[in-house]
Amino acid sequence: MAMSSLVVDCKVVLLGSVSVGKSSLIERYIHDKYSTTSDMDTTGSERYDSMTRMYYRNANAAIICYDITKQMSFDKAYHWAQELLINEENCRIYLCGTKKDLVDNNESSREVDVRLARKLAEDLKGDIFETSSKTGENVDLLFKKIAQDYTTDIQLIGPLHRNNSIKLFQDHSPKLHRCCHLT
Repeated sequence: MAMSSLVVDCKVVLLGSVSVGKSSLIERYIHDKYSTTSDMDTTGSERYDSMTRMYYRNANAAIICYDITKQMSFDKAYHWAQELLINEENCRIYLCGTKKDLVDNNESSREVDVRLARKLAEDLKGDIFETSSKTGENVDLLFKKIAQDYTTDIQLIGPLHRNNSIKLFQDHSPKLHRCCHLT
């Protein structure tokens, strides 16, 4: 008996300050590689703030990224969380502390207290992950959790495969820039 694949649209957005590692996170998840160049991560720039609402409109899940070695990036995470709570109340929020490898190698480089981050995640009724795009630590776990939560939220789907995952691909249509599919 052939096993069929179920495709479900799930809009997942990444928000966070510039240089927190959003592009590196996606690069690690999609291509399982890490690049030291950071010229791709410009969407956190303040000059794009006015377009952000269009970006996260109708999102099912949002990954709010912050650099655990930069307190200011965590402070900005509060801003993104408030924006989502006000404008997209049905969007699940996942906090993602990036650059965990830097703290693993030198604990004194940590500026964001993990207890404070856990408290914010709790207040948002969300989850928190500390990830390293460099080593890959917890990156797959983050995306699998989003897939698991999203499929659980949908009542009409029925049973799914145990190995839920999100596959990201570039959509070249003018309306959509990225789509996510669960398989």
